[in-house]
Formats: sequence, C-alpha cells, structure tokens
Amino acid sequence: MKKAFFLFLLLIAFSGVGRAADDDFDPKLLTRDRMIVILGSFKDFKEAKSHAQAVSRTSGVPFSLQGMIYDKKRGLILPDDDSDAIYAGSYILRRYNMTVLPGSKDKSEFISVERSDAYPNLRPGYYIVVGGLYDTPREANRALARFRLPAADAYTKKTRVYMGCMH
Repeated sequence: MKKAFFLFLLLIAFSGVGRAADDDFDPKLLTRDRMIVILGSFKDFKEAKSHAQAVSRTSGVPFSLQGMIYDKKRGLILPDDDSDAIYAGSYILRRYNMTVLPGSKDKSEFISVERSDAYPNLRPGYYIVVGGLYDTPREANRALARFRLPAADAYTKKTRVYMGCMH
C-alpha cells in the first residue's frame, strides 16, 4: 500500500497537476516569466541607491542590496571576501520578491538596486531600482500602485529570470 501511495505521489509530481503557476517555466533554460516593477533607471549607481533609499523611506518598504557592494571598476557585486566563495566578487541578480533582512528572521518585501544587463528585455548599462518581481501583471500592477507617490515614473516590464540552482 505504501509503495502504491508513493507511486501516486510521483505521478502527481511529474504530471503537472497543480502547476498552473509554472506554465511559463522552461525546463531546458530553467527560466520563468516575471513582471519586474522598476522604480527608476540610472547610469550612476550612487543616484540609483539614493533614489532607492528615498522610495524606501516614503513607501515604508525596506531597502537592501542583499550584501552587495559597489566597486568602481566592477560595479555592483558581492564582496571579494563573501562567505559564498563561488559568487564572491560577482553580481547576483535578484530572483525573488522576498528576502530576510539583517537582524530579522522573517521574510520581507524589499527595494533593491540591480544591474539591468542581468534581465532580458531591459536596456543594458543601467542600475535599476526594483520594487519587486511578480508572477502576474495583476500582482505587479498592485505593487506599482503602492509606489506611484514616491516613484511617479515607475513602470512594470516583462522579463525572464533564471530559477535553477545557483550552485
């Protein structure tokens, strides 16, 4: 009986039942469509960070660089001495809408600064202030409405995000 139940669970797992949110997942590329809420685009990192912090103060949504720093030669990166030796000194794109902020145990939405080059369908060469990544245009538009006051030029854009294993 246990073996039959286990086989039933495997069948469900691989049949696509209950996977409506994953309809856009491309198993060959390990990517998924996402709607990105962009609160501003800047050539200069310091301007982008300043804008992100101002929007954070006004909206009440925390700001985080998720441990990254700005290097004059390499741009936005994880520090060379980061605990994750594989990605130390590299840029890691934002993939999720939530993170655990320093000093907290709970996940929270957050505003970040990202490199536009990492996201398909975005003009390369900019630092973008991101208010979130969402599964649907409806979710993104709800978030966009929350940021309209502090970021009047905010908009959403469809992109693809790598969702596979990072190690």
